[in-house]
Amino acid sequence: MSNTKKWVALPENGLSFIVLEKQVLLPSGVLRVDCRPGTANFRVAESVVWKSSDRKTALIGVVPGFKGGKTAGVGELNEIATVAKAVKVVRVRNRGQISYTLLLEGISRIKVQSIEQETPYIKAQVEHVQDIIETTKLDKEGVVEEFREASRRLIELLKTRVPLVAKFQPLLDSTVPEKLCDLFVGAIDATFDERLAILNEPDVLKRFDLSLKLVTRQLLVLGAAGSLVDKESAGRATVKLRGDSDSASKAKNKSSASVAADDDDDEEDTVARLTQRIEGATLPEAALKAARRELRKIKGMERSQSMGPEHQKAVAYVEWLTDLPWATKSRSNDEQQGPLSTGQPDLKAARAALDRDHFGLDKVKRRIVEYVAVHHLNPKGTGTILCLVGPPGVGKTSLGKSIASCLHREFLRISLGGIRDESDIRGFSRTYVGSQPGRLLQGMKEVKSNDPVLLLDEIDKISLGSSVSGDPSSALLEVLDPAQNSTFVDRYIAVPYDLSKVLFIATANSIDTIPAPLLDRMEVIQLPGYTMSEKLAIASRYIVPRQISEHGLSEKDIAIPEGTLAAIGEQYTMEAGVRNLERQVASVCRYAAVKMVEAGLDDAATVRPHDQMVIKEDSLVEILGAPLFEVGDDPHRRVVAPGIAIGLAANAMGGSVLFVEATKMSGSGQVKLTGSLGDVIQESAHIALGWIRSHAQELGISADSGNFMKGVDLHIHFPEGAVGKDGPSAGVTLATALTSVLTGRMCRSDTAMTGELTLTGTVLPVGGVTSKVLAAYRRGIRRIVLPHLNFVRNLRDIPEDVQNDIEFVPVHNVREVLENTLIERSAVSGGLSKM
Repeated sequence: MSNTKKWVALPENGLSFIVLEKQVLLPSGVLRVDCRPGTANFRVAESVVWKSSDRKTALIGVVPGFKGGKTAGVGELNEIATVAKAVKVVRVRNRGQISYTLLLEGISRIKVQSIEQETPYIKAQVEHVQDIIETTKLDKEGVVEEFREASRRLIELLKTRVPLVAKFQPLLDSTVPEKLCDLFVGAIDATFDERLAILNEPDVLKRFDLSLKLVTRQLLVLGAAGSLVDKESAGRATVKLRGDSDSASKAKNKSSASVAADDDDDEEDTVARLTQRIEGATLPEAALKAARRELRKIKGMERSQSMGPEHQKAVAYVEWLTDLPWATKSRSNDEQQGPLSTGQPDLKAARAALDRDHFGLDKVKRRIVEYVAVHHLNPKGTGTILCLVGPPGVGKTSLGKSIASCLHREFLRISLGGIRDESDIRGFSRTYVGSQPGRLLQGMKEVKSNDPVLLLDEIDKISLGSSVSGDPSSALLEVLDPAQNSTFVDRYIAVPYDLSKVLFIATANSIDTIPAPLLDRMEVIQLPGYTMSEKLAIASRYIVPRQISEHGLSEKDIAIPEGTLAAIGEQYTMEAGVRNLERQVASVCRYAAVKMVEAGLDDAATVRPHDQMVIKEDSLVEILGAPLFEVGDDPHRRVVAPGIAIGLAANAMGGSVLFVEATKMSGSGQVKLTGSLGDVIQESAHIALGWIRSHAQELGISADSGNFMKGVDLHIHFPEGAVGKDGPSAGVTLATALTSVLTGRMCRSDTAMTGELTLTGTVLPVGGVTSKVLAAYRRGIRRIVLPHLNFVRNLRDIPEDVQNDIEFVPVHNVREVLENTLIERSAVSGGLSKM
């Protein structure tokens, strides 16, 4: 008859399953399960157990799979499973990857009724399996007491070696018969098939027969003197004592050999699998020797070591060696056409792809097409390493994707921002627990190609300087050197890997923080930003259609006229790129989506043409709030008194307009500098003041050039004091502001300037000219004073429409600067004599 015990309540919406690889969890047994990232078991551990409100009561199904937890399908799972709960959950984060270890306790047998889902993990409706218990027959046969006696003897033999086994002693008498076998067999040595047979057996009497065989065999293996196995008709084992030591020895040896053979099944499978992977992979000689050496080590390990850390490390190492793309290439048209094929299909495709995905950036596009042309003629050439430098939102990453598309290569992006450990590049030595290759080889494994386009993103934000963890920027020197990267050695792999076929592209917001040796490896291509006309074209062609689509709208639902886009660009963004512009357009689309849903027009097919929502300029305040930048808020309104000059600065966010304010007051000849200034810009202020003091008579400041500071203090301030400022390019602006306040002459409010100043008054060239000019142009400035050398070198880099709209004044020295920036003496304030 069947038992009528109280079952644990099963979830009505189905039970989620963990699939074991040649393992069995019996009811009342305990089993540790490691759930690695990317597997169905990992998703069950995270979604069902870890995120449960009460992890210790969350129920899951545990079913043996004949192909393992990662690849076993529904048809390859055992018919009988176990419902279990996690008595302990350990969540580990190692090098950015999360894994779970579950300690599961079996509760009862279950049977699958129907599969509800197979992905991302198996979920099914289940029912309890009734135990078949014939109490009278159990008592008559005496099998329960016989099993308990044999188990006591086994515990006595084991408790000196494994003290934990002694805890089973009191459970032998207190556990009910139907749970006794499951509890005890789960703790002794048994093969997968033997445990599976016990799991699949609902008849408790037959379950005791199977379990008693295992206990008896274990007694023989451990040396129970005079024990022999006497098989009876039902297949049940009984233990009899005999004095025939020879027979006992033969039985013991035979049983030991059988157990060892069964236990080695898993190990033989691992060796066979790794051998097959090694033979199937195209490994170079050094990697092949390393893989075979590690395989020999695995074969030589004893059974007791097969689940130890050394075994696992060796298996993982061989798997890494065979997973890397040593000879696998991307699908390249050059290989099909040859370097001397007729026509230039690659150049046409490159131009088409670049023009389709990017607006403007003609110089950058030309350089990319040049690279494609050289690669077309010489596919094996290493070429140069490009470094795209520009503010956020100008399309550096998307340009890298376009290059990969032009070359028909795989694309891989690796973010270097914040890397502090050299091992992130070179890999971690296998002597450490949880070691793995560096990010480069991890990426190569991911793309499964040895010649991808690899984008090293934010190379300017990598940690600088040596530390206990090494210098990651120095590690990149080998990676980016074509003469060395063909034999790059990752510390984990420990054999040379050829990176010479990889096309490296770096991105940065600024080159100031890139170490000089690393910068020397790369060809810098500047992406200074966009003009307002370019932004509007980008918004019309790319941003608006993309945002309309992403918000579930169509062109029939919403229209954003060009005038509205211009108002958004002028009043709500002031950046070199288009990232904030896209955010504002997204806000407009969300506003339209809300209005449509509120009007009951959430189905785009029901919207009539005259129902199209047209976003007008006067509605932007309601949608986006008050303007962030007032129209007409140009620098002209800031220059209201002598001592205020307009400078230009370049930074990681692009260019910006910089105001310099100087004032004088009664004092003791001191000079005060404020505005979060760095050492270089403070030195520029003292240089400017030194030149003015040495030319005071010439400038009409004082008849006595040596004493005009007597009784006067000067205060120089850079507004936006929370923003750090540094660099030499404010030298001419500081000289102009100081001369203006000391002479009482106003600075021109339509003129901005940049240039480094020397003590002799010479104006030296500076960097970031294109970004500075575009920043001035965005702020409405149409007259710029530049060092003469910058005018000669950088004018061609400035967009033609900007050149035509700005008056450039090239200068050689500070006298020319003052002649072009100061106007007649102001009546607002007098000279020094009026103080």
